[in-house]
Amino acid sequence: DGAFLKSDYINALKQHGKDQAKVIVEKLNTIKS
Repeated sequence: DGAFLKSDYINALKQHGKDQAKVIVEKLNTIKS
């Protein structure tokens, strides 16, 4: 089912966005300290 694949893809993108945000926050914290 195409809709199933699409929802999986969107969930993967959301998870990737969270991981990316975490990395950015860590980099900002390193720069500040």
